[in-house]
Amino acid sequence: MLIDPVPVPLVPAMGPEAAAYLHSLHARNGVESLTALPVDVVPDGGGLAVLLEDGSAVAADTVLAAVGMVPDTALAEAAGLEVADGIVVDSCGRTSHPRVYAAGDAVRRRVGAALERRSEHWDAAVRSGQAAAAGILGQEPQEAAVPWFWTDRYGIHAEAVGSLSGAGSSVERGEPGPGYMVFRISPDGTLAGAAGIDSGNSIRAARRLIALGRPVDAGSLADVDVDLRRLLRLRPQCDD
Repeated sequence: MLIDPVPVPLVPAMGPEAAAYLHSLHARNGVESLTALPVDVVPDGGGLAVLLEDGSAVAADTVLAAVGMVPDTALAEAAGLEVADGIVVDSCGRTSHPRVYAAGDAVRRRVGAALERRSEHWDAAVRSGQAAAAGILGQEPQEAAVPWFWTDRYGIHAEAVGSLSGAGSSVERGEPGPGYMVFRISPDGTLAGAAGIDSGNSIRAARRLIALGRPVDAGSLADVDVDLRRLLRLRPQCDD
């Protein structure tokens, strides 16, 4: 049994459409899902009991707790650093104190006036460490990479790049299953994010399209016969 406080997990990372497909795989593979908030795990006879917020309990032989993370910012707060659901840093990993740097899952990067969502993924942790190292050495940081996330489930490989939770519209390519993709187009017409199931080459192309910041055509994104790598080779049109 899977117990989760939200009805469809992974929406912030994968977007609602791809997350719904991934969640549907549990039932197809004989795993029951329960929307509830676990508050404790206690011994119960020869097994265990998962206590839920509503006062009920679920009997279990074994419990795996995968509870995510809350950033530990106590030291940063005590030092007077700016904190907002994470330690706020700039593109060089510099905190609000010019001689203090931070990196890892607990940092949150400021881009202009906006704060990016924390990315709890090893790729982001590695890149934030590289940025902080460059800042400490007085070097220019590498160009910020488009966020990337992946997970494996029931023999399928799912990936997501960019942001799938911001303002804009969604475009689906194909049917849920291998090769299925969902794109998020920003209000300005550029590609903000993409999620895919067993679609590695297309996800890599989508990541590059996001980095380029070019307007994209929804029809081309939805057409399974259009190779996304071809869109990378199209020259942007000039305004008259």
